[in-house]
Amino acid sequence: MCLTDQTQRLLPSMHFSLNWSNLNFYAFPPFSVIPTVLNKLTTGGAQGICVLPDWPTQPWYPRALQLLKQNPVYLKARKDLLQLPGHPKKKSSDLAQAEPPRTCQLSGRD
Repeated sequence: MCLTDQTQRLLPSMHFSLNWSNLNFYAFPPFSVIPTVLNKLTTGGAQGICVLPDWPTQPWYPRALQLLKQNPVYLKARKDLLQLPGHPKKKSSDLAQAEPPRTCQLSGRD
């Protein structure tokens, strides 16, 4: 499938309008939408792997802990740990070096 620039900009918001029930997924959400992802997990009954920063001071952090199904796995800091899709030479952020992210198995299912 070939996506136009306009369609690619719409895709992130379109994901939240889809039915997530019984969905198993992998996500590395932009930090600004982490609360929306956690809410959609809860209301949609989805489960999956999320790459999240370990930021206990964020308002969404307690909710992420409640949704954990097992202990998170911390990723070792490396310069090439995080890359932007379609731009492997560009760095997505310095987060990977300052505070290594972690992979979290989350579930909104009872």
